[in-house]
Order: sequence, then C-alpha cells, then structure tokens
Amino acid sequence: MHFLISLTIVSGLLAVIFLIWYPAPFFRISGAQNALRTLIGVDLVLGPVLTAYLYRPGKRGLIIDMWFIAIVQLSALAYGSYVLYIERPQYMVFAVDRFVVMTDRDVTDPQLARGHCQGHWRLPCVMVAEMPTDAEIREALLFRSVEQGIELEQQPEFWRPLDEAMQGVLDRARPLQAIIDHDQNAAESVNKMLLRHDRALDSVVYVPVVNKMPKSFALVVDARTAATVAMVSVDPWDVN
Repeated sequence: MHFLISLTIVSGLLAVIFLIWYPAPFFRISGAQNALRTLIGVDLVLGPVLTAYLYRPGKRGLIIDMWFIAIVQLSALAYGSYVLYIERPQYMVFAVDRFVVMTDRDVTDPQLARGHCQGHWRLPCVMVAEMPTDAEIREALLFRSVEQGIELEQQPEFWRPLDEAMQGVLDRARPLQAIIDHDQNAAESVNKMLLRHDRALDSVVYVPVVNKMPKSFALVVDARTAATVAMVSVDPWDVN
C-alpha cells in the first residue's frame, strides 16, 4: 500500500516534469537526471523498503517510525521538486554562433527576461542576443565578460524576438549535410528527424545548442525563417 501511494505521487510529479517543466528534449539537455534519481530513489524505493522492514502490527513506537519515514519522503519530494523547478529551461537565447539554454538564475534581470517572454509557459522562450553597435557599450560588455563572467546572452536588455532577428541566426547556421558527411551515426538521427517532420535536407539548417551538460545538441531550424523544427542529439562542434 505504501509503495502504491508513493508510485501515484511520483507518477503525477513525473507527468508535470516531462510534459510541462522539461518537454522533450530539454530534460536531457538540462542534466536534471541526478535530482530526479534522488527523488525516485528515496520516495519510490527507500520509503517503501523502510516501511516493509519496520512495520510490525502492535510494535512499540510504530507511529514514530512511520512519521520518520513520511518526513524523509516528503523532504526528498520537496527538495527534488524545488531543484527540478528552478533548473527548468526557460530561455533559449542565440548569441554569436550558438543557442544557450538558461534558467532565471542564469540571467542578470529575470523580471526583464520574463517580460520578453510573456505567453511562453511550456517551451523555453527563443530569443536572439544582439551585440550593440555602440563602441562604448561593446567595450563595457567585453570587460563584464572578462571580469564577471557575464556573457551577452545572459543580459536580457540585448534580447530581440527571433522573428525580428532571424537573419543573424541564419548567417551563422550551417547545412545539415556537414553533420551527415562527418558522422554516419549522426546521419541516421538526422534522416529520421527529416522523415518525422516531412522536411527536405536543403530546407533546414542547424545551430549548436549548449547548456550545463558537456554533451551538445544541434537545433534544426527552417532555412528561410529560422523557425525551430527539431533538436537532434549530435555533436555540432566536431564537424569540419
């Protein structure tokens, strides 16, 4: 009974995680596996196992034991849910030659960032960070990057919507043929993606996507409008 109750609660949380907070493929990109493993291990495995070991009808102190298990499970559930919520991908911002997936904690002004992205409640908001033309501002940005480690994409005051700045993305995008020619394993993933979305090879291009995980992905976009098409799990950097 304890296991079934725990399974019901965890299943509901998993639905929220995979359908709302981390729609595919952002769970893999964000590297949230460790927090989820901890949550499942404590709530779905450790809790019921402790109950099976400690529960004896009429045992002295049984209520205290059960409360202890419940507190451990609830603490793991609360902590895991909180970590997964604050680490969920909220912004995918193009800067220089790549898209960077970020959370509220990664940007300098979360309120301004959310103002840019009103209406985006499920998928990360896609924006373009444009380098300012003013020489003094550019110099200030460079010093801020060197001294504080704050990059262009982290500063929402330089963001523009994708449909207004798509040419900058397309200028840096590369043909998918480059990936196919370089890696036959990646070629299979690319061909499956094209079939799934009913797209011709020359109708799309790709841009690298980076996050906190070492593994990179490629964002496939329309070759004319830069509208996002799909994400493929390939290494877009190791391509000649």
